[in-house]
Amino acid sequence: MILNDLGALVAPGWLPLLLVGVLALGIVGLWLNMRKHLGRIDVPVDQELPVSSRFADDEDAAR
Repeated sequence: MILNDLGALVAPGWLPLLLVGVLALGIVGLWLNMRKHLGRIDVPVDQELPVSSRFADDEDAAR
């Protein structure tokens, strides 16, 4: 395979860097949105099991 010899004056443009920046912003936006929605999840708590409660101590977990 022979690579094209384009010379020393040929440089990559700004478009690839711009695309990487747009993709990075999109990923950060999706991550923040997912984090917000995961924080809204309400997990049901079984009242009979003290270990499943949100405020269970280590003593309750040891029983």
